[in-house]
Amino acid sequence: MDLSLTEQQELLKTTARDFMEREASKDILIELEETESGYSDEL
Repeated sequence: MDLSLTEQQELLKTTARDFMEREASKDILIELEETESGYSDEL
């Protein structure tokens, strides 16, 4: 059984990673973790 990702799944993974790196850097995520809600309405 082949469990590797399809081309579309790889594209989705890459797109999601790029978005998160651009919009939610580690510093932003650390700040959000320390807030009461723990998330951003903007994202």
